[in-house]
Amino acid sequence: MFELDYCDQAGTRPPMAAGVFRWSEGVPITARLLIAERVRREFEPLLERFDARGDELPIALVTMSANAHAMTLDEAIETALRAFSANRFFLLVDRQQIVGLDAPFLLTPKSTVVFLRLTPLKGG
Repeated sequence: MFELDYCDQAGTRPPMAAGVFRWSEGVPITARLLIAERVRREFEPLLERFDARGDELPIALVTMSANAHAMTLDEAIETALRAFSANRFFLLVDRQQIVGLDAPFLLTPKSTVVFLRLTPLKGG
């Protein structure tokens, strides 16, 4: 088992450290599992923190728009997977783009993982 840092990158800006997850060397992973693990790592601490206090999640964390509803962990994962499938962000592992959600690949302790968010062009 090893810890692996992952980064976020927006457009041409340099990657910024975003978090760490654990994985077993020699065990294949898929983009689906990697994305789900990232969402889980970001989502669960928020729920634990607010559940412990008996408060509701702040509106900014719960809704994306006035018409949106509170999202469950499963819904958050599905939203991220749909965004990946719609090319709203790319997943780069060791400088190689991962294209399919279910194609297995290996990670090593020296692997680099970057979630590259695309910046829409302005104008026409």
